Amino acid sequence: MKTHASGRVGVLAAAVFVALFTSACWRVGAIDGPSAGSGAGRTTDDVHADKSAISLPVLPGFPPLTEPVVAYYDTTAHRLRLGIDAVSTGWNFRDLDGAGVAGGAGRVADDVGHFVSIAGAFPNLEPQIDGFYLDATNGRLRHFRSAGLSTTLTFEDLDGPGVPGGAGRTGDPSGVYNSAVNGIGLHDFYTSSTSVKPAQQRLRHTWFDGSWHFEDVDGPGATSTGATSDNVGAFVSAASSGSGLHVFYADSTTGRLRYAHLDSGVWTTQDLDGPGVGGGAGRTGNSVGTYNAAVATGDGKLHDYYYDAAAHRLRHAWFDGSWHFENLDGPGVAGAGGRTGNNVGSSTATVAGDATTLDVFYADETAHTLRHAHFDGTIWKFEIADGAGSASTGGTTTDSVGQDNAAAYNAPGIQLHFFTGDTNNGDLRHGCNTAFGAPAPALCN
Repeated sequence: MKTHASGRVGVLAAAVFVALFTSACWRVGAIDGPSAGSGAGRTTDDVHADKSAISLPVLPGFPPLTEPVVAYYDTTAHRLRLGIDAVSTGWNFRDLDGAGVAGGAGRVADDVGHFVSIAGAFPNLEPQIDGFYLDATNGRLRHFRSAGLSTTLTFEDLDGPGVPGGAGRTGDPSGVYNSAVNGIGLHDFYTSSTSVKPAQQRLRHTWFDGSWHFEDVDGPGATSTGATSDNVGAFVSAASSGSGLHVFYADSTTGRLRYAHLDSGVWTTQDLDGPGVGGGAGRTGNSVGTYNAAVATGDGKLHDYYYDAAAHRLRHAWFDGSWHFENLDGPGVAGAGGRTGNNVGSSTATVAGDATTLDVFYADETAHTLRHAHFDGTIWKFEIADGAGSASTGGTTTDSVGQDNAAAYNAPGIQLHFFTGDTNNGDLRHGCNTAFGAPAPALCN
């Protein structure tokens, strides 16, 4: 779920890309699900839900040759699926884990794939994908690793009831709201909730340095500087910048946006925005902090996009030595540039281009469309990327879209990609764009 990010944020080495994206020049269509046709491992199942995307390097260079990768949940078969748009063959899809998926390697026959978040790496000039997701049957955090573009797959339970291994693991149900980061090592952030009612929710962290480690970052029992005893960790989104890790998430008790920062091995947590949070700088007293999407730009600034549940707006927080806050889109937000007065800001996904450019995708809950905001380093511009009113090219739809979004850049062609769900018929939808003012590309690279 975005978060998902993903969750569900998906750009790797994005600082090498010069991005000028916006306009209605999108090539869009269904790539998996009931309306997507057959072949290449496609399914007719409902696949509109939780998803996460990355741009995966497959050959070195400057910029490196990359391929879009999307992981998503099959709500019909209760499986985790993976799609890769290979340069040589185009889209290929497969079931990864869950009931009826053959292949061993640690797979389970459980309901798996909710809250998936993936991260990419290129160790020893070999593509690698790491994914974190929920086993809803057992309340466990699971992990898969794909080496060599799915040629070698391994699966394991990481955390939750009955998972052995110590190293800070918990016996509480775990694995909701994953956000994976592979910038300064492989990390995942997720929530755990006690089985005893009323449930207490904590923000958890796992990382891999040759072996797995686990800890509570915030919530009841956490010992980080500034930690709260509130229920925290929902809608988590993480980003890496320099040597630090930055995590944004909701405080479900107070309706606040929370922030955790890891620097030199020490966690510091704080309230950023919401009811009772002082400091001015554009903060609001409304209930905020859900649907986070975080990213760091090449100029060193940290950004988070999130939902104002009271005003039905998309909010933006950024740090450039101090914190700043603004309403970006929605009812009563000034600035024109294609903004709307509709209920917007849920299901956010974001990527950063070069040093200053930013792209954000989010739902318009009033019009049931996917919206896109682009910052060119100077001004914000807004448009409908998919759904009714979009001027996109190809398989346009008037169905309800914009839920559980994910995004990634890709080279060659330096395209921007989005992935969204069609809730009318269960499709996984995809769009690509090349440059501001340019015609829609003939193909999505």
